[in-house]
Amino acid sequence: ASFGRIWPMATLTLVFGAITFAHIGSTYHLTPRLTGVDLGGSTERFGPMVTGVLVGLGILSVGFGFGDGRPGFETGPLADVALLLALLGPTVYILRSTLKKEESTIYPTIWYLAGGLVTALTAVVVANFPISEATGSFVQTAFGRGAVLWGWAVAGGVGAAFYLVPKLTGRPLFSRQLAVVTFFSLLVPGLFYGLSTHLFGPIPDWAEAVGVGMRFTLVVPAVSIPVGLVLSGEGRLDLLRDNVVLRLVFGGAALVSVGALVSGLTAFPAVQSAVGLTTFDMGTEFLVVSGALLLSSAMAVHAWPGVVGATRSWSDVTAEWHLRLTVIGAVSSAVVMWIAGVVAGSSMRAGASTGAYANYGEGFAETLSSVSLLYVLLPATGLIFMMGQFVLARHLWATQSHADELGEEDDATDASVDGEEVTA
Repeated sequence: ASFGRIWPMATLTLVFGAITFAHIGSTYHLTPRLTGVDLGGSTERFGPMVTGVLVGLGILSVGFGFGDGRPGFETGPLADVALLLALLGPTVYILRSTLKKEESTIYPTIWYLAGGLVTALTAVVVANFPISEATGSFVQTAFGRGAVLWGWAVAGGVGAAFYLVPKLTGRPLFSRQLAVVTFFSLLVPGLFYGLSTHLFGPIPDWAEAVGVGMRFTLVVPAVSIPVGLVLSGEGRLDLLRDNVVLRLVFGGAALVSVGALVSGLTAFPAVQSAVGLTTFDMGTEFLVVSGALLLSSAMAVHAWPGVVGATRSWSDVTAEWHLRLTVIGAVSSAVVMWIAGVVAGSSMRAGASTGAYANYGEGFAETLSSVSLLYVLLPATGLIFMMGQFVLARHLWATQSHADELGEEDDATDASVDGEEVTA
């Protein structure tokens, strides 16, 4: 139940639920501001609410045992089609807007959102394409998992961050080239990241080698993301004390960077022989997903008052508690899964070194017993994480409910984004 149904439901909800729809919202919010083209009406054409319900029902169906067993894409055909429609609408919108823009320059944020949407669409199609051969199916879903995680969930959040930091600090983007290079340093390794998670598993040797090499290069975005954001806000980082959106940005970027660094440094076969096929990599991925979620939260907290007709948020305190609870829950959950992975993997290393895990007998039973207490802690850390998301929901709901008290939106101010200031 835990790893066959509950864990897939959790990751599907975070990646294809919260993060995907938040990034879609960012796409519709930022595209007209950064391209100067507003096609209008596109947000209603594919019924985002209906699509969200269908995807949600697909996730629930996994819990009832009706999933199709594809790791990372366990939902059934109806939810898969709904997800494709959800991604297709904003993809067409941002690509059409970009082609219609008068300026030849494409802002880095558009690179991230447009590229991420195309990547996600391709990954969902490829990962769900029917292949009967088992090894090919593993390679296929491994490609999809990595592409969606790094090329969409993380990239979309980082793209929003490269918009928010210059916008809120009044400083120009430090380097357009660095931002674009960072995007490709997420996308290219992400396409092959999933292969390394099957080390000692049922994939060809060449696929393992490619996966390990590409996964190690995640060290590059682990460094370039925080460097790009810090240098973009250089001289105005004192605003972190007063601006909760900036704190959300840097908190999310920190989790993503740490997760990318750990993932890259643990890619090698010598390390994977001890922690591979355990909860260690799951902990790392959860840290990365949590960072992406905080980056999307930053965009939501920033944009929501203008969307509902207010000039400011209801309370920065609730957004701050969202940040604290999410970071505490994500880090503690990741640490628990890391420790459990090391403990479990070390006891099975002898089997892994020969190419076959000793996943039976008294030794395996002792392994399960040694990590059982750690797994008991996971519901508690997960509850802390979940409370952080309820606090964010409360924050957004209260802002909408008190929009009249918080003032009317200043359309002229909100719409006038100096493109050169944001992305010079």
